[in-house]
Amino acid sequence: MLDRLNPVLVKEVRQALRGRSFRLSLALTLVAATLATVILVLAQEPDQAVESGVEYLTAIYTCLAIALLAIVPFAAFQSMGAEWEESTFDLLVLSDLPPRRIVVGKWLSSFVLALLFLAAFLPFFTFAFLLRGVDLFALAVVVMATLLVSGVLSASSIAISSSTPQRFVRLMIVVALAAGLLSLVPAAAGISYEVLTNAGVLADPDVQVIVAWLGVAGLLSVAMSVAIACSRLAHAEENRSSGLRVIGSLGVLAGLLATAHFYERWGQPMIVLGMAVMIFLSLFAGGAWLCVEPLPLGRRVRKQVPRFPGLGMLATPWLPGGARGMLYVLLHAGGVYAVLRALLARTPSVAPTARVGLSLEQIELVLLVVVLYGILYLGVPLLFFGRSLARMNVRRLALGSILVFAAAAALVPSIYGLLIGDEGLQEGRHLGVPAFLLERIGQHPKDLDPLTKLNLQWLAIAAGLVLLLHFPRWCAALLEVHRAARERRAA
Repeated sequence: MLDRLNPVLVKEVRQALRGRSFRLSLALTLVAATLATVILVLAQEPDQAVESGVEYLTAIYTCLAIALLAIVPFAAFQSMGAEWEESTFDLLVLSDLPPRRIVVGKWLSSFVLALLFLAAFLPFFTFAFLLRGVDLFALAVVVMATLLVSGVLSASSIAISSSTPQRFVRLMIVVALAAGLLSLVPAAAGISYEVLTNAGVLADPDVQVIVAWLGVAGLLSVAMSVAIACSRLAHAEENRSSGLRVIGSLGVLAGLLATAHFYERWGQPMIVLGMAVMIFLSLFAGGAWLCVEPLPLGRRVRKQVPRFPGLGMLATPWLPGGARGMLYVLLHAGGVYAVLRALLARTPSVAPTARVGLSLEQIELVLLVVVLYGILYLGVPLLFFGRSLARMNVRRLALGSILVFAAAAALVPSIYGLLIGDEGLQEGRHLGVPAFLLERIGQHPKDLDPLTKLNLQWLAIAAGLVLLLHFPRWCAALLEVHRAARERRAA
């Protein structure tokens, strides 16, 4: 039976069970839970037995949260890091295991450890239920949500650990990760207490919808973290980014479905704006790394191009390459904008309770402005990087230049205004600061003033010029895919 399982999973579970760190952490958390039980039994009065179930369960859950939200993800980080520090990663590669099986095996091993911790705490949960005052459905929801968060944190820790083999950088990440994971424990304990105290809130359909969509977001986060770790472990000639792009497309689709669901359910246009800004920020921030990939297709990637040129052209945005990465970002940004604009044109099934916030026309303009600024922030710095992106140091420089350009666009006009004595430029009232244009759009609910219209026109012209300058690179990227498809079909 074990031979059919993931070999990395078997190795990691055996190593964890035989190691001292897992046994010590399990013993310490169980001792803390036992002490909490003894203190509660000795301190409570006979007439408080009905009311002490939730308080006791919260104390026990805090011990479990330390294990699931801090110890297990940190162990997953150390498990991936041990491959670098002990120089055993080369042995894994030579064993003919693909990166996907390595990463999934390590993530599944962390999930098994989480289940072992949970199984050890089941007697304490049973005792808490016997004290009465505990809703079983609320307890089940809290435990399942904690397991999902633990899985998300473990996958994220593996992805972070796979990012760099440098010991000094990893030491800094270890400190930051430990502090971040421990800070989640009090928040989880507080949320669990509120849910267990007010268990009836879980019967609210709105709360159920939000919890369901949060579960979908958690699963997508796990898939994205696994894809990131696989791309970091893959060979330079392998396809490192198509998996990331496919999962990113699924995330954008899930975000649009959630936005449409919330808008139809509650009828608030501001929900569309908030969700849209989150989608656009995630798309442009995550797409920046795709835009700095080397342009040429690797030898192994060329063999994965569809044999029919038409299908190859359709699959171009999901194939590796910086120019194709920008096509990917623009395709999704344009699709999101079109879908959200069509959604705002619909009348929701539930009328809004209050007319608060921006009008529909203002929301559409805000979304357009966000897209145009995203095009400028990504497109302008990448004009100065060509085939030199084949080197990792240059790709990191290109990513840093995006942040530098965004900061310079805001600061340089302000410094120039300081030199010439222009108060408007000094205070950031210029196109380099997105908040300036967004504020002017929000100040005129019915009709835009001439200055705002002029700024919108200049912003659209600048974005269009950037797209025009990138057009030759997109043509080269499309032609490369077309040639690869014809070569495969000829072969």
